[in-house]
Amino acid sequence: DYRILDVNPIYEIQTGIPAKDIIGKKALDVFPVMKPSWIKICADVALKQNTYSFVDYNSTTNKYYETNAYSPKKGEFALIFRDVTARENKRVLLEKAYEKASENEKLKSAFLANMSHEIRTPMNAILGCSALLENDDLEREESLRYLSHIKSSGHRLLSIISDIMDISKIDAQQQTLNY
Repeated sequence: DYRILDVNPIYEIQTGIPAKDIIGKKALDVFPVMKPSWIKICADVALKQNTYSFVDYNSTTNKYYETNAYSPKKGEFALIFRDVTARENKRVLLEKAYEKASENEKLKSAFLANMSHEIRTPMNAILGCSALLENDDLEREESLRYLSHIKSSGHRLLSIISDIMDISKIDAQQQTLNY
């Protein structure tokens, strides 16, 4: 049964509701869709003289408001609203940017793990075949086959490194893609 005792001119501007239309009326008559949490907060402030400060979104005005609720005297409460839409929009944008950066970091880590595997495969072939060539008892054909493996693995390794360099240049916007 809370009745509205007064509103300031900014309230009228923000909501488009003239003070004369709401002063003296019950809060639930003016705001029939008031959230139950607001009713609880107002009761707690008026009856226990607690204070509250929070940010809430108002779908009617499409804005975020920082609300400070206090009790000037027992049985009454006052609400001070401050439009913080710009700040909240920045916060939301920053959160989205952080999420995107985190996702990019995960993708980069996965890419590096994959590239590490891709580099090790030809490197193991090069090192393994090189070790086999140290054997003096090898026939010419076998030596040539090992040399061929070393050569093809070297080309594969060079191609992988070249691809990594291209991706780095694209990421740093030093190279453009030709589709």
